[in-house]
Amino acid sequence: MTHRFGLCLLLILFSGACGEPPPPAQHVVDYEGAKLISDRIANDLLQDDAGDIYQHLDVGFQMVVKDAKDVKKTLEKMYIEPGHPVNFEFKISKIGTRVDGSWVRPFRTFWYAVKTEKFQKGKYFLKVEIVPAIGGSPLNVSGFGILSFKNSIPSYLQ
Repeated sequence: MTHRFGLCLLLILFSGACGEPPPPAQHVVDYEGAKLISDRIANDLLQDDAGDIYQHLDVGFQMVVKDAKDVKKTLEKMYIEPGHPVNFEFKISKIGTRVDGSWVRPFRTFWYAVKTEKFQKGKYFLKVEIVPAIGGSPLNVSGFGILSFKNSIPSYLQ
């Protein structure tokens, strides 16, 4: 009886060690490097430089937009409601974890207040999300967009 209990206890103790390893610790995306890319995307939007934007897109994003022409079409659709951006004012950076299926990566999001051809600064905001590429380097853009808030603007953007 004692032998059977001991065997069960060993199986319980070692079965946890034989399971799947814990996920690797996620590092934080480098602020300075990510900010350079985010600011570059904001500038590319002002300059209508779809080619440069495409060069900084993450692999997943490049599956949706195949080339700079597709990026240009996407930008034209994005500008329908707010108008073309005239300038941006950096507001805040936030960090988090992005989950794409089984792929888990840290991200850093940069928020900017946007002045457009149609609206003063504070109605619309640019959000740019930066992630490490598959190998962990370089940093790429996993998403960006000009958006507004239906109810109220979060305090961290005011």
